Amino acid sequence: MSTQSPVIDKIQLNMALPGRLGHGIKRLIEAGEFATQAEYVRHLIQNDLPNRLALIEQDELVRTRLAQVEQGMPLIPHEYVVRYFQALTRGEKPDRPSP
Repeated sequence: MSTQSPVIDKIQLNMALPGRLGHGIKRLIEAGEFATQAEYVRHLIQNDLPNRLALIEQDELVRTRLAQVEQGMPLIPHEYVVRYFQALTRGEKPDRPSP
């Protein structure tokens, strides 16, 4: 089962990037794709984080369910599991599937 971290208002990041990455970000800003470096990093995180968190939850759920099946519990139909993870990918918060 996944545990949730406490809500934090803001986290400040300070990082150095190799020259070609920094130059690439500056080119995006100059081209008008993003207003600032921070906006670009926020964009990346907002698009990547939900998928990575869903994968972590998926792994946790699979391990939990495998342990339950080994103890004799019934399997969850595949289509229920697929719908659950599709909903997570869309940013929804569905109930975990059950048999």
